[in-house]
Amino acid sequence: MSTTKRNILFYFCLALTALVASSCNSSKSDKEATQNKKQPVDYIDPIIGAITYGKKSKDAHGFGKTFPGAATPFGLVQLSPDTVSDGDNGSGYSYEHPTMEGFSFTHMSGVGWFGDLGNFLVTPTIGKLQTNRGVAKNPESGYRSRYSHDTETTEAGYYAVTMDDYNVKAELTSAPRAGIIRFTYLNLIVLEFKLI
Repeated sequence: MSTTKRNILFYFCLALTALVASSCNSSKSDKEATQNKKQPVDYIDPIIGAITYGKKSKDAHGFGKTFPGAATPFGLVQLSPDTVSDGDNGSGYSYEHPTMEGFSFTHMSGVGWFGDLGNFLVTPTIGKLQTNRGVAKNPESGYRSRYSHDTETTEAGYYAVTMDDYNVKAELTSAPRAGIIRFTYLNLIVLEFKLI
């Protein structure tokens, strides 16, 4: 073999080795960039469609009749808060309502004007036993509680809120055949309900 062919072969093998070595070595910034990429689930906003009225006017505009709670596609349960159980929002939740009745295990999006499902309502309370849900303008007339959107967290498969009147944090999550609600009585105890 001539010297020229050996040199060409040597440099070709050297370049190939350098190329393979550089492709196997990933920098830390490449790994961080991959970890910081958003997944499709990160773009889901469960509160969209649950707003009934515009912020600047009382004109109805967002009648999506959706619920913001935790659900999985084709799941057995759809855990979500209920701010109203009749007449105003079919899904049981309306963003504009300042009080909520509790949390139930079955909901359906886009069902129309009157509430549908909303079965198995559970409500964490303290104090005197109330068996009436009360009215939004006077929550003390029943077990209904005020809440703030500042304490509300909505993500795909997870919902959390603090019920102000009872100082209870509620967390909801679901799997295809199960739902879990955890009530944390702030400064007191934690209770978990599992429907499997």
